[in-house]
Amino acid sequence: MLRRQVWIIRITMEVITSHTNTDFDSFAAMIAARKIYPDAIMAFSGSLNPNVRDFYSLHADVLVFADPDQIDLDRIKRLIIVDTRSAHRLGEFRSVAEREDVEVLVFDHHPVAEGDLRVERDFSQMLGTTTTILLEMIKEKGIEISPLEATIFALGIYEETGSLTYSTTTARDVEMLAFLMSQKANLEVVRTFLGAPLSREQHQLLEKLIFSSHKVRINDVDILISTAEMEQYIDGLSILTNKLGEIEESRVIFTAAGTQDRIYMVGRSRMEEVDASRVLAHFGGGGHPQAASAVVRDSSLAQLERKLISVLKKEVRKPQVAGNLMSRPVKTIDSETTILEAGNIMTKYGHAGLPIVQGDKLIGVISRKDVDKAIGHGLGHAPVKGFLSKEVVTADLTTSIMELRTMMIEHNIGRIPVVDKGKLVGIITRTDLLRALHGSDYISGREQLPPSGVIIETSEIKKRIKDLLPHFIQEVLEKTGQIASELNVKAYLVGGIVRDILLNQPNFDLDIVIEGDGITFAKRLTEIIGGRIRTHQKFGTAVLILKNGFHVDIATARTEFYEYPAALPSVERGSIRQDLYRRDFTINAMAISLNEDTFGEVLDFFGGQRDLAKRKIRVLHNLSFIDDPTRIFRAVRFEQRFGFQMDGSTEILLKRALGMELVEELTSSRVRDEIILILSEPEPWKAVKRLAELGVTKILHPHLAIDEVRLEDLEKIDRSYVQLQEFFCESPRRWLCLLMGLLMDFPPQEVSAWTLKMKFRKRDIRKMEESIRNFAHTAENLSSRNLKDSQIYLFCQGLSAETLVLLHALKPATSKCIEKYVENLKDVQVEISGRDLKEMGYRPGPLFRKVLMVLLLARIDGQVRNREEEEKFVRQWMEVEGLPGHERRRD
Repeated sequence: MLRRQVWIIRITMEVITSHTNTDFDSFAAMIAARKIYPDAIMAFSGSLNPNVRDFYSLHADVLVFADPDQIDLDRIKRLIIVDTRSAHRLGEFRSVAEREDVEVLVFDHHPVAEGDLRVERDFSQMLGTTTTILLEMIKEKGIEISPLEATIFALGIYEETGSLTYSTTTARDVEMLAFLMSQKANLEVVRTFLGAPLSREQHQLLEKLIFSSHKVRINDVDILISTAEMEQYIDGLSILTNKLGEIEESRVIFTAAGTQDRIYMVGRSRMEEVDASRVLAHFGGGGHPQAASAVVRDSSLAQLERKLISVLKKEVRKPQVAGNLMSRPVKTIDSETTILEAGNIMTKYGHAGLPIVQGDKLIGVISRKDVDKAIGHGLGHAPVKGFLSKEVVTADLTTSIMELRTMMIEHNIGRIPVVDKGKLVGIITRTDLLRALHGSDYISGREQLPPSGVIIETSEIKKRIKDLLPHFIQEVLEKTGQIASELNVKAYLVGGIVRDILLNQPNFDLDIVIEGDGITFAKRLTEIIGGRIRTHQKFGTAVLILKNGFHVDIATARTEFYEYPAALPSVERGSIRQDLYRRDFTINAMAISLNEDTFGEVLDFFGGQRDLAKRKIRVLHNLSFIDDPTRIFRAVRFEQRFGFQMDGSTEILLKRALGMELVEELTSSRVRDEIILILSEPEPWKAVKRLAELGVTKILHPHLAIDEVRLEDLEKIDRSYVQLQEFFCESPRRWLCLLMGLLMDFPPQEVSAWTLKMKFRKRDIRKMEESIRNFAHTAENLSSRNLKDSQIYLFCQGLSAETLVLLHALKPATSKCIEKYVENLKDVQVEISGRDLKEMGYRPGPLFRKVLMVLLLARIDGQVRNREEEEKFVRQWMEVEGLPGHERRRD
């Protein structure tokens, strides 16, 4: 509908589904179809195969499928069906597929059969898998896929083709597998969830291996060993070894099958702690860490097994356990926290649940689902203790990585608290576990774009505003709409909050634009809801400060123009379209109407929702980076924050702006602010790496070299920051820790000159200079063995929190000392004061400070434990100093 020359975009719902009892080919094909139809919602039509169910349970945080019960089937206008044409296999979606007003698209690799659905578009082909059909389209369109997606597609092809052994397998299926390997498909995951067909002889040998198999535990690793006699050689012992490992759920297995004159050995390991090739090298074999084989002569099976166990005792390393993997500190709440407060905390930190503690004891958990239900029943004011789940699945510090995996699958949970002697000490998430099992690049660390992160309907926008924003912000938006109607103006929510609502993510930066007089509007809003107001007549803007301290930015819709590159903009009143056009990127140039009659409608003039769906950063016009070169930094920030990429033309424009040396024309303070924002991102090393790839870091400082070592250092610094921050009264600033890490190799005078040029605050400059000046000396001191606690205290006292974080991260030999200092030593105090010394008869003077410091060190070392012992210590110390006479005060 065209209204006031603004297109309000409405679309009908698209759904991707497949047959009931979903297997890996249909599962993978659904995800592949979503890459081609990003506006569509994925939904299962019924049950899942057990292996698919296990896989989905483990990956539920990063694979978003809608619940069919929550989909309004009457609103579906396009149904995309994969891996079947049969209506009776579609479960709840059968009635939708048979409606005449629904466009049906089919992707299938099965032969045509009687009773197949009527379809508008049929993309089916006689290939080995449906996944291959969709993958070829994805590759042709140049759509990028992640290692996780590549792994899922490989699962689909391998399962449907019997690991490429079925007669229906085509060369195109094999080509797509090669393509998936280039995209980092993880074959360990494929092996975990798939099996292979066996011959009759292999079945017989497998039965023998199963009968003789037994587990031995070596260095906390369970290893399956099995031996069997063969009358004659049977091919495929490696396949049987894999099968046996699957049957017995063993990640490490060694098998031996012997004929009259030789024994064939196979080793398989899916644990870093066991290198199969190193083990079988003792038997004259070889291979690689995950798979190896050997042939042994002149030995019995019993002799060989005894030798194997002896070798394993030497070669097996201890595995990772919960204590190594867990994240800490844990965000917790107590039992008196209200339901509404718990929901706000979950929204703020992106958690799906929260542990509930009493003191430091874990007493239960509460999920987002429970919170939402309680709020829906009007119980937001109630404490969480009435809704918590007391049956909590927990791990201890020694729980193995495979035990954690089993617990998550069996209980279908996404996080496991780690408890030590009843005390909550950490938490393991699905992402933590998957990264530990399969490597850091298996999952990017970011959730996939939810199905509704594209063009969505007004009703869904309203729902998200209610779900994502605190109640008081909802009230501000509601009152804004009422006043807009009263004053006959248009009011819009704009900026990053709109983008994040479309991404279904929380954002509390409230920016409102008025098509009219923004200041007059802000004054009226203040009268209604209270608070105080600051106005800026030149820009037509105001800041409303609510009674709780929350800020609401209110602006007049305006347009901007730049008198010269890198200048600050001049502004004049304009329309909402002009106001949005002056912004940096399409994904930030959308608005949500707040007027009562159109509340929740999305205004998207420049394709922002499309770019969200395509995960692209795109400027609005070709002069964007020239007008404001700080957008170079923002483009990189948004790329890395959301896992997006600049589109080709935007990156070209960015590089042209760099070539024009426009960054150098920015004021130092603007560049400084962008640096701070970059280093405040969730994973700042990724943004720093990208800036280096684009050549921006060399512009910031010619000697600022970014390599893999420096990037790893930034990750270490960030981990140390997270671990230590809670122990300081004034938390270290994350960005400052990271900036110190970048400048650590610079000469002190160069750091001083650059930080002054960039106009950092004097306090921050002093901290950077202090850190670089004291770093090496302090690291050497703290690396000494057998330090007393008082020595640790003296070495650390006076250092900034940021310096301690840096030492902890970059000098591992100091970490235990620093942890001891921040956790146990830095806040130790003596009970005696200077006044007490006077009352004890000593004359005030410089000696007071000295004796109190000596006393503090004695208390830290445990030489004194209470006030009585402190007084005794002081008198003895004074006597040793020879001061009991002339220094004692005489009354």
